[in-house]
Amino acid sequence: MKRIAPAKVLVASLGNDLSELAHADWMVYSKYYPHATLQESASLNQFLIALTEGFHFIHLLCHISETGVLSWEGEKITCSELIDKMHSRGTLGLWIANNNTNTAYVKGFRNVTGKLNLVMTLNRGSIFSNFLSDLLREMAAGANMPKAWSKLVPQAPTSSSTICPSCIFVAGAPETVYVP
Repeated sequence: MKRIAPAKVLVASLGNDLSELAHADWMVYSKYYPHATLQESASLNQFLIALTEGFHFIHLLCHISETGVLSWEGEKITCSELIDKMHSRGTLGLWIANNNTNTAYVKGFRNVTGKLNLVMTLNRGSIFSNFLSDLLREMAAGANMPKAWSKLVPQAPTSSSTICPSCIFVAGAPETVYVP
């Protein structure tokens, strides 16, 4: 296991329409990771500068185009370029936390390699905050992200879950434990 202690967490939004969700999600993170940082409606450049602060886990609310490009106020970056920047700064987890289409994710992250836990939200639904809280509680108690996820959402062929929002989870850094 690779224990990151204390894990530096950034909750950020790129879009005025996403600030309220970012604040609500940050409130959940701050219960389990008391030093979580909130950056609302930053410019893309400000967000990229924040990455230099060495955040281990980033919870990002942003819009991704159908071509896999993240843009905000005229600034653009491909999802692959974003992941490259995160890797170079030691980020081991990224959660794109607002609704984007599966096409946007497939085009944006298709060439991504490396060790990074990646969650891509398709539909938050009304259960997102409760699921996020349950997942973070497990992680803060010492479970790695895949173990916490599978405890809440069993990965058996006959199982189904009504507590998980519609997400795609790629466990690229399964050994990482994010300690508060």
